[in-house]
Order: sequence, then structure tokens, then C-alpha cells
Amino acid sequence: MATDKRKIANDSKTKRDQLNKDQAAAKKALDDTVKKVTAAKTEYDKLETPRKNAVNEFNLATKAKTKADGIQKASDTAKKAADAHSKVLETAVTSAKDAATKSEKPIRAITFSADSQLVLTGGDDMKVHTWSATTGVALESFNGHKGAVKALVFNGEKFISASADKTAQVWSLGIEWKLERIIGTGDAKSPLTDRVNTIDFSPDGKQIATGSGEPSRGGEVQIWNIADGKLMKNFAEVHSDSVLGLEFSKDGKYIASASADKFVKVTEIATGKIIHNFEGHTHHALGVSWLPHGRQLVSVGADKSIRHWNFELGERIRQRTNLGKEVTSIHYVGLTEQAVVTAGDKSVRLINTSNLNDVRSFAGGTDYMYACGATPDGKVILAGGEDSTLRIWNMTNGQSLATFEAPKPPGAEKEEGKK
Repeated sequence: MATDKRKIANDSKTKRDQLNKDQAAAKKALDDTVKKVTAAKTEYDKLETPRKNAVNEFNLATKAKTKADGIQKASDTAKKAADAHSKVLETAVTSAKDAATKSEKPIRAITFSADSQLVLTGGDDMKVHTWSATTGVALESFNGHKGAVKALVFNGEKFISASADKTAQVWSLGIEWKLERIIGTGDAKSPLTDRVNTIDFSPDGKQIATGSGEPSRGGEVQIWNIADGKLMKNFAEVHSDSVLGLEFSKDGKYIASASADKFVKVTEIATGKIIHNFEGHTHHALGVSWLPHGRQLVSVGADKSIRHWNFELGERIRQRTNLGKEVTSIHYVGLTEQAVVTAGDKSVRLINTSNLNDVRSFAGGTDYMYACGATPDGKVILAGGEDSTLRIWNMTNGQSLATFEAPKPPGAEKEEGKK
């Protein structure tokens, strides 16, 4: 019996020893395999990292090329538009000059405008010609007399010409404006909600956009057909508060809007889809403008800031804060990266949007400034504000060119005389 127990114990020990040997061999094989796998992974990583870097560099290079191609394309488009505009101006000037110089008949009368900016000439060609007193460029010719023009006199925006045909004629130098149509009815049935705060023409001049909305309840952007005044698009839920500024993109495909809800948004006109929500203003967003190439835009707000945004990425590029008072409007100048800005501290300034630093300021504002603009060629800046005065400056040197005060209401002069 004891012999059997010893045999069983020896057999168990032998089996246990063999099992330990087998486990040790399996562990060694496993360890060897893990080492091989680790070594293989290390070698793979050595190869994979450069591959990933190469792929990233390729993607970045592709993106940079795409962006560069877009910049070049936009630049070419802008240049073509500018060249076309220049040709129109050159044709107009050439036509005026040809009309004024094709006859060599004597000049019988000459006079200056009250502001010394225009020269009038008249003579045996039976016409009156206007010229720029500063550049000598022919501006316009007036036909109507049947005899030589003998005398000329200015009277405000009009001038009088006297002729050998025994007539004296009164001419207007100003553009004759007339009301084409009214959009909206001004009552509860009006298609426009509450007050209209901002307006902009489409690049092709065929549409007009309005921004309005009931304060604290909603803001809408609407697009109208200029030819007949009909509503074409109604983006009624773009903003949750009044729309205070808007502008078409240069290609006419998008419209950017700034609102009292503190957002600046870009909407695709064809679909009504909101492409980007630019968030960052801490008070009312008051104005917005597109960079000429259309891939960036800037906005201003009651939070005393200017913010520069990337349209393609939907991100902020830079910002400038603590400008003193509310920044009320902004408008890009010509085809440059410079923009004119107005603010509640009476200031009108030109900034470079590549860094948001001031280029120069335009003096003269006496009160809160609300709005600004620039001529298409970027040579003239204009702005208006609380004092009801429109001021015009030379963009290049900041020199004041003209100041237009609001006309007094009928009877105002008599009332002042009584005082």
C-alpha cells in the first residue's frame, strides 16, 4: 500500500516537472515572439513616421497651391473689373475732351465755380464745356444754343449761359434724382419687419439686400429685384436680433451680415444655407465688409473692437480691441487690404487689415460717426455722423476735399432770424 502511494506521488511530481518545463518553454517562445513583434513594430514606426510626414507635407503643399491658385484667380478677376472700369472712365473722358476740342472756334466766355473746382467755357461752337480746374480734364459738354455763347455765370448748382441766338439758358450741374419705387408699405402688412437698418447693392447692380428685424426677437436679410421691386429671397431666421450691417461678397454668391445678437454670419444666397457663424463680439456687431478677393472679411462692433475673419476656414485671424468707443462701420477701400472705419469717438481712420494698425486718420468729425464709404478706385473717402454732415477726404494724404451740411428745413432761417 505504501509502495503504491510513493509511486503515485513520484508520477505526480514527474508530470508537474514536465508541465513546468512545458510552461517555461511556452513562455520563452511567447517572449521571443513578443520581442520579434516589438522589433517589427519599431522598424515599421521608423518607416511610417516619414511616410506620414511626407503625406502631411504633400497635403499642406496641395492646400497651399489651391489657395495660391484661388488668390491668383481672384486677383485676375479683380484686375479685369478694374481695367474695365478704367476703360469706361477713359472713354467718357476722351469723348468729353473730343467734344470740347474738335472745334477750334474762339472761346468767348469763361468763369469759375464758387468752390474753384470747375471751369466753364463757351464760344463760337455754340456749346458750354466744363473742365476740372485742378487737372484740366474735360468733363461735360452742354448743347442747346444756336448761336455763339457770349456770357456765363454760376448760380449754386446751376449756371446761366447767354448767347447770340438771343436766349439765356439755365443748366443744372447736379444729378437729377427721382424716386423710382418704394419697397415696403410702412405698416403691419409690410414685407419688411420693423426698421431697415442696412442696405447693399449686389455686384452686378441687379439686386438689393436689406437688413432689418424686430429688436430682441429676430433679424432678417431680404434680397430684392431692383427692376420691379419684387422679393427674391427672404432669410428670416438668420439672426435672433436686428441685422445692423450687411454686404454682398464680390462674386455675388454670399452675403455677410452683422447683428445685435453679436454674431457675424455668411449665408449662401442660392440655397439660404448659413456657411459660417463667426462668434467673438461681446456686444452688438455693427458692420461687416469683404476683402476684395473674397476669402476674408472684417467686422466691427459696439464692443469697441475690429475682428478679422478667414471665410474659408471659418476662424478668426486677428482682432483689435479697446478702441475707446463703439466702432460703427467699416468698408474696404478699392482693391487694397486697407479699410476705412468710423467710431463713436468722432474718429474716421484708415487701417491695414493685415495687422489692423492705423494708416492715417481723417480730421473734421465733431460728433458720433455712423457710416463710411469709398469710391470704387479707392481715391476718395467719405463719412457721416450725428452732426448731419457728410465729409469727403483724399484717401492718399487725408486732406479734406468737401463738407456738405444737411439742408435746413423750410422756415428754419426765418426762425433763426427772429432769435
